Amino acid sequence: MLTSGAFGYLSDYILWWILFLSLLIHTWCFFKFFPWRRHRKLGLGIGNGLVFLCLLGFVAMAGESYLRFVCVQTDSFGVSLPARRWFALHTKLNSLGCRDREWSVIKPPGVRRIAFVGDSFTYGWGVQRPEDRFPDRIQSLFDGHASGTVEVMNVAKPGWDTGAELKPIQDMIAVYRVDEVVLCYVANDIEKLLPTTEDFNPTRPPDPQFVNMDCSCLVDYLYRRAYLPRIPTVRRYHDWLAEGFADAGTWGRHQQQLGAVIQHCQEKGVTLRVALLPFLHLLLKPLFHAFDFIHGLSECIHQLLNKLLLFLVLSEFVDIRHGVLFGSPEAHEYLRRCHAAHLHEFGNFGFDFHDHGFSGFGGNEAWFRLHL
Repeated sequence: MLTSGAFGYLSDYILWWILFLSLLIHTWCFFKFFPWRRHRKLGLGIGNGLVFLCLLGFVAMAGESYLRFVCVQTDSFGVSLPARRWFALHTKLNSLGCRDREWSVIKPPGVRRIAFVGDSFTYGWGVQRPEDRFPDRIQSLFDGHASGTVEVMNVAKPGWDTGAELKPIQDMIAVYRVDEVVLCYVANDIEKLLPTTEDFNPTRPPDPQFVNMDCSCLVDYLYRRAYLPRIPTVRRYHDWLAEGFADAGTWGRHQQQLGAVIQHCQEKGVTLRVALLPFLHLLLKPLFHAFDFIHGLSECIHQLLNKLLLFLVLSEFVDIRHGVLFGSPEAHEYLRRCHAAHLHEFGNFGFDFHDHGFSGFGGNEAWFRLHL
């Protein structure tokens, strides 16, 4: 089949047009040659049905054309055709597969390197311009104060969790000699530790067995946007995460993952900061649990830490009060504002961002900060 990858199968698109044009021709022929004098009532019924099908076909082909060639957007799973096109058009990866510039192994003298390590949020899923991501906005703040003295590195890939982030952190310290690591923690970083079955896996919703989603952008869109959110596997996603946060065994394994990151940074003399990023408001209770957990973990091994800085930004304020969508430039700007209030501690510049209009939270947001 003719295919352009991110645009679906071109031959299928042409086939849909052939079918639609065939419907129009058959409808015209029906009204032209049908014996109306002998079967008027029957003709009106069939004619009205054909006109309705033509109108429906027109709407379907308009939607198909828009979704296939105009619409560029991401979704929760990144598998729809518009989402594939978004990644094809708006993401450029370096040689290590991260959405950032190429990094030099040779560290310039006098430069402090800060690696932001995370998953799809830090990667900028849904953010068209990389400079709109919060690590890049933080880089611009440093550049505005003392250009060339701080290098922010975005080390993130969609799907990474705490366990998968340990090896990149080790590589950034050993190969690129970073001075600070910001572990960008999202509540679903516990995801891969949770049990799944063949019939229940919220991270991989089922594909239809008898329909090829690549044959039609409209069918693909309706299936993923209208049908999938209503199936139990997807609807129970947040409950599934909450059950993981509440399970002692799962938390024990997650504690080992976080402990390994903290201990490695301590052994290498690298400053570690943990940023708890916003998530869906349905996870507020588990987020508090996560903060209590990391707080307790850091207290148990605080003698191993150089310095640990925790932020908790509740998504109730990001998603609801401010009307900011997760994975949007507005969400990253909000995070930049939240972190900017304390960025004077990054690099030990003694630079107070409050003097530059970056007061962090607007006043009523719930947040916590811990220094050890």
